[in-house]
Amino acid sequence: MSLTPVPEVKITISEEAETPTAETQGEEKYFFCCSKNFYWIFFAMFTGFAIGTGSFIYAINFGHLGLRGPGVQAPGTLLVFLLIKVIRNCYFRKTTGSCIAPLKSNVYHDPVDTETKRKIKWVNLLPLIVNILACFGYVNVMTLGWRLAKQAGINQGVISTLLGFAGIFNMISFYFGFKEKTNASQAVGVLIMLGCIVCIGFESGKEKEDLVIEEKDDTGINGVLAGIIAILCGLGAAVMMSTRQFFIRKYAGGYVTFDLAIDYCIGTLVLFCIPAIILAYQEKQARAMGCDPDFEWTGKNFFLGTLSGVILYFGLVSIGLAVSVGPGGPCQAMASTHCIWQTMLSSLFD
Repeated sequence: MSLTPVPEVKITISEEAETPTAETQGEEKYFFCCSKNFYWIFFAMFTGFAIGTGSFIYAINFGHLGLRGPGVQAPGTLLVFLLIKVIRNCYFRKTTGSCIAPLKSNVYHDPVDTETKRKIKWVNLLPLIVNILACFGYVNVMTLGWRLAKQAGINQGVISTLLGFAGIFNMISFYFGFKEKTNASQAVGVLIMLGCIVCIGFESGKEKEDLVIEEKDDTGINGVLAGIIAILCGLGAAVMMSTRQFFIRKYAGGYVTFDLAIDYCIGTLVLFCIPAIILAYQEKQARAMGCDPDFEWTGKNFFLGTLSGVILYFGLVSIGLAVSVGPGGPCQAMASTHCIWQTMLSSLFD
């Protein structure tokens, strides 16, 4: 009696069904239960609220300090962001056994095998440095622009309005850099938002000028030249903002956007500790001469500086999250609503 061999049955598991694609994995992990459009719209709108609110608290309390003003925000806000960084690293330590994520790390390339030494991602220094310098330059350039506009007799709201052009710059740079096309409805929305910002900027600037007390000109720059430089400062700030967002999108695949945002905020705040030290030194010198300093490091000022700084810098984190996945122009247009929030708060509380 012969035995008939049983045919071998092969069970094939579809890799496509079992293993999600990288895009699907990223979407599930990154967006959780919300859609992509909800994600970038939420963070773009939150940016407007955060920057507007933080700027309002800063302006009514420390706006008179000029270029030294951001130093009031630096110490306390830096401590908050360092705490966030430590908590995030502790999370990686607990879940992976290493303070640095073993895969998709911002510091190292993914290992080829278990024996090959991991290589450092030196390329990630570029978006980090660009964002730190752009944030630092943006704040200083805008402060200088407002001062020169006042000297030249130009409505200071014009300088703030010029920031709205960052949305247009984004539409151009994102098109050539990432082939991102803005549809007709988005383009119309950007233009309408820009028009709204222009109207509010002019009106709020006019109100501020009515309250301005004439001050002696100590810059040594004539009115015409001061006006030209002020306008260039506003446009330069818009270019810096757009450049920063371009690099966030470009390196989003190799540098986790949230980590990049936290890192460049920390780097920027370290630089702004310099005017914080200057403020402390000037306070000490004024007291030694028997004069009243124009700023004192009191508990109240430290709290208000930290509060405005944390809110404002969370706005900088938020816009990074928005442009990393959303259309550049509309994201920046929605973020530009910060002047609407600031004007509204000034009307209610100032």
